[in-house]
Amino acid sequence: MIKEKDLREMRPRVRYQNGSSITLKTIQNALQDYFNDAAIPVAFYADQIKYGGLIGGSTEDCIVLYHPQHENDYFKIAITVQYQGRFALVTVNDFGSSTQLGNQGSKEMLKEAFKFGSGVATSEKVGMLIGAGARRLLKGGVDQKKLREEQDWYQFVTEAFDEIVAYEN
Repeated sequence: MIKEKDLREMRPRVRYQNGSSITLKTIQNALQDYFNDAAIPVAFYADQIKYGGLIGGSTEDCIVLYHPQHENDYFKIAITVQYQGRFALVTVNDFGSSTQLGNQGSKEMLKEAFKFGSGVATSEKVGMLIGAGARRLLKGGVDQKKLREEQDWYQFVTEAFDEIVAYEN
């Protein structure tokens, strides 16, 4: 179970006006097809997000997208769908940690690079990811090739969300 406090907004919530066909399964299938077409490794699992404290609170179903060869050393992405009337609201958050991007400052830069609609062009997002990696390199303990591979994977994930979860179909 994922704790609400561990989630970071990856991109603003997307609203679909006629959202009855938008489900976790349809989003997962669309993303899986997108990654399969590009031969980029990705995997999913079902989980829940815990909101509130020990007494009371609530849970929400989600799917988690992750790199199958780096399940514990890349950030993971939690996707939820909520409904209000005919609207479907899709939320995308990241959580976890990155061995290569290690420190909190790098995580904040990554968060900003992931955001959709923040006015940051794709080339600037890539620059932010490179900057986060460069900061980590200066602190030592980072394999430059592995860092670049991780940044490339995040960039592809960002592009997949721009394509799949950004526009109403």
